[in-house]
Amino acid sequence: SGTDILLAPGGNVGIGTTTPDGLLELSGTGSPTLIVTSFDADATDEGTLVLRSADGSEGSMTALASGDNLGKIFFQGATASTTWAAGAAIYAKADAAWSGSENGAEIRFQTADGSGSITDRMTIDAAGSVGIGTTDPGYELDVSGSSTPAIRVISTDGSAEVVIQSNAET
Repeated sequence: SGTDILLAPGGNVGIGTTTPDGLLELSGTGSPTLIVTSFDADATDEGTLVLRSADGSEGSMTALASGDNLGKIFFQGATASTTWAAGAAIYAKADAAWSGSENGAEIRFQTADGSGSITDRMTIDAAGSVGIGTTDPGYELDVSGSSTPAIRVISTDGSAEVVIQSNAET
């Protein structure tokens, strides 16, 4: 019942809503789901969601600059009858100016601290280094915190083990 698909003034498309907030908004009760399906005899292809970003304009795009965002996925929840707030996000950034031979990127994970502030919590940089509490990891795993940062390993069967080994010992 009601509007199934709406083309709103300004070009926004709503599926299940008469007031789309973006170019495309899907809305429904229960668990509305966006599904991308691919059928392939040997399962080498997959359903794909592509987020693209470019500087410039649609008719005259230019390469990304270092620090430009590539795409972002927000996880939001209602705070009132018409208000949404971000609780978490995942986004990718160019780590250098892009060209035909350079397209390095990093991915960042964000969470909200309860006061409405969404903050970078973990970064995987273009070299594969992971930073927890830092957006610029200096090591393969770099943990940083404002109080006493710690790494905790718990085993329910008493066999927890942490091994730190240099290449000379392998």
